[in-house]
Amino acid sequence: NEAPRHSRPCAKLFGVCQRIYEWKEVSSHLAADVPALAGDSSAVMACLKRDLKILDRCRALHAEENAIVSLARNGRSVPLEECTLYATTYPCRQCANKIVNLGLKRVVYLEPYPDQEAKVILRNGTVQDEFFEGITFKAYSRIYGEKK
Repeated sequence: NEAPRHSRPCAKLFGVCQRIYEWKEVSSHLAADVPALAGDSSAVMACLKRDLKILDRCRALHAEENAIVSLARNGRSVPLEECTLYATTYPCRQCANKIVNLGLKRVVYLEPYPDQEAKVILRNGTVQDEFFEGITFKAYSRIYGEKK
């Protein structure tokens, strides 16, 4: 994931990812306000990282979003229904909404993403999701790379 074009990453602007900063803020306030936590924010932080992705608070573009923006910027020569989006991980729910709204009908992914709501969004939008079967570029290069 990268920051939008012509924008500096929040880690360079603020010294830390904005999402991590907010997690720390919330966890420290909860640890201070909830007596059972006895001021220990590490447990709260662990729960936030596990359960709250807070993806909408991140300035970085997901690969799917970047592909959609590039498509809008550069145009297309084939109907969107005939296009396939290839992604390294299963789309999150925000990207799933964008894929459905764009009208894509097929997504191929390398790694699953533990977000059942994203699966429902794609299924309801009649988008076929398919696990990639084959060899990745990295593996191909490792196996068939330059011979000396």
